[in-house]
Amino acid sequence: MTVAQAGRQDAWMQRFREGSDAYRAWLKLTFEGSISTGWQHGDSDPDDYPDNGWPDEERCFLLGALCQRAGEDLARYSDQAAGYGLYFTFSNACSRMSEALTEQTVERDLRVAAIRSLPILYRDFFAVRFPTGQLDDRPGPLADCLYMLWDMAAFGFDLTDEQMSDIGEDLLDVLAAILAMENVACTQSALHGLNHKASKSARASKVIDEWLKAHPSISEELRAEALAARGGLSM
Repeated sequence: MTVAQAGRQDAWMQRFREGSDAYRAWLKLTFEGSISTGWQHGDSDPDDYPDNGWPDEERCFLLGALCQRAGEDLARYSDQAAGYGLYFTFSNACSRMSEALTEQTVERDLRVAAIRSLPILYRDFFAVRFPTGQLDDRPGPLADCLYMLWDMAAFGFDLTDEQMSDIGEDLLDVLAAILAMENVACTQSALHGLNHKASKSARASKVIDEWLKAHPSISEELRAEALAARGGLSM
């Protein structure tokens, strides 16, 4: 990354932190409307959710702002409302939000800034809601979303070689950062993401190897999950 690119991405991340009126309206719509009460897995968008009309640039901004501001903006929502809202936001089966980060017609620095914001969502929100790192402590839609985020997001699975060339290293940087958070729930989520990258990049396996070497005392169950992810075998 050049100094100029880093500067542009940092500028986007600052704008994410500031949010916008459009972001605040979207947040209310997503986490306080019908989506937050359990609408999911449908064949069409809810009547009041204008996802198909938003440009990909706006989707990238909304995702970046959500991640950067998650500790503050999601704190007031219940596990159910936050879980359903995040599920709808990230699941490519529900909305086109996560797909925007793979669209090369969008300014790359904007997309990468949004990708670089993902660990903040984990650090400031997921790790706070699951302080022991045990998903079973708070079963429900939020736990499901955390565990499966990289399975359901468009940037998490089945990327083409061209897409990997474009943003693959940035995604691996993010997954390595999440894996290092010392929170088992976040670790399991990151392993799912690395699992999907194992067939596309040798670095995914190296990230897991380095993590295993640094954590010799983890449970046998978690070690088995990491080894499966290393070979692209986990679900």
